[in-house]
Order: sequence, then C-alpha cells, then structure tokens
Amino acid sequence: MIRLQIDGIPPSANHAYATVHGRRILSSKGKKYIAETKAHLTQTFPKEMNFFKDNRPYLVCFRIFFADVENKGWFQGKADSRYKRIDVGNRLKLLEDCLKSAAGIDDSQHLRVILDKQQGKERTEIWVWDLENEETPFDVGFNSL
Repeated sequence: MIRLQIDGIPPSANHAYATVHGRRILSSKGKKYIAETKAHLTQTFPKEMNFFKDNRPYLVCFRIFFADVENKGWFQGKADSRYKRIDVGNRLKLLEDCLKSAAGIDDSQHLRVILDKQQGKERTEIWVWDLENEETPFDVGFNSL
C-alpha cells in the first residue's frame, strides 16, 4: 500500500474540461493542474511512483478535503440544505489522469475506487493497494458478496 498527498484540491470537471466542436478537451486550468500535480507526485514520491505496474489491478481511495462542506446558515434555518453543493465525483477523472501521467498506468487498472469527501484544510490524500499482492481493509466486505 502506498499513500500520497497533494496540497489543494483538483478543479471541478466544469473548470478542468471544455467542449470544443463537440469534443471534450482539457481546459488550460485542467492542463495546468495535471502538469503541476504530475511534477509534485514524481518529485515528492519517486519510490511510490515505482509501485505501479502494467496490467495489475488496484484499489484506489481518494480522500478530498474541502474547507467547508456544510452551509453555515443551515442550523439557523437560513439554508435549504445542510451540505454545500460540492460534487466530489466530478473531480475524480482529473485525479485519475494525474496518476496516469505521473505513474504511467491507465485508470482501467483501478478496479475498486473509493471517493471520500471530508472537511478540513484543502488537500487530497490517495491510498493505493495492489489487489493481486496485498490485502486491503475492504477485502472482507467485498469477498463475502
């Protein structure tokens, strides 16, 4: 198992991608995020980037911390919903593309993906398990299905 950390959070898909002539392409903001995150991962975690091998199945857990996930006025009845409309799922593809760029593996190898939204100092934490060679904290639940 490896653990990686990225300061900050990825932009949402609404800002990371653009549609041009009916094709979805990376925006300049998306390209910048991938380039900066790839550089961070390869420079800060060179040993961990060698963990990845072609044609191996992985479990990848992405934990994204947002400064605030709750609407401040909810408890006073000033907001309709307790939680802010932060779609954590639309940030996943950009994170998978960053791993692909830094580690050289395709996200088709991510057989199990866990996405976790937390409140705290903005950052992204990533845990990866090699499903062929490691047990994971989730094996009991998955194997008993």
